[in-house]
Amino acid sequence: MPRRVDDELQRAEQLREDARKHKNLSDEYYAQQFEDSNNSDERRELISSHKKELHLMKECNRRAVDIIYEINNRHRHFTEIDLHLLYVPEAKNEVNQAMLLWRDKGITRATIIVGRGRHNDQGVSILGPAIQDYINETFPFTTCRPHPFNSGVINVELQPIPNRLRDVRDVSDCSRYTEPDEETLFEESLFVSNHISCIFLFSYCIF
Repeated sequence: MPRRVDDELQRAEQLREDARKHKNLSDEYYAQQFEDSNNSDERRELISSHKKELHLMKECNRRAVDIIYEINNRHRHFTEIDLHLLYVPEAKNEVNQAMLLWRDKGITRATIIVGRGRHNDQGVSILGPAIQDYINETFPFTTCRPHPFNSGVINVELQPIPNRLRDVRDVSDCSRYTEPDEETLFEESLFVSNHISCIFLFSYCIF
């Protein structure tokens, strides 16, 4: 593995670890504010510290996503995106952006790589079903289904939008860095936090 990629992976792993530390601190500050509710000054300080740690947690995760997503997709065509090692809320944000791009470019077929779930504790895919449901429920005139020979890949078909609806966007504007719900995000981290070093395998092949 090239030294640059190895360094980037280590940086992403450190950012994920920093995010978990900030989350733990934010939880502690949140709980402490109820221990002495009569002290308003102290409570305000605890609330402020809680919000600060949450902000730092989200920033660390945002920076980690930048690194992971860039490595995953560094050598891929824009009609194929790899979501390995992203949490579900983060992956949904990337799908939103990809759908906007594909619609704008008139793409009718695209591919989303989600993995087979071999590297999480349950040994089954969490990301795949979540992304399939999200696409089918959120994007009209779009269908998706698992690849017939590879369950870690989702095939996406974008049907033409009827003329009368062409002025209606089928996806909402979404910043790539829309903040995921922190509770959901950290539940999912249990399945991927110990396997970030496996990402280099996915940069070169599809499972």
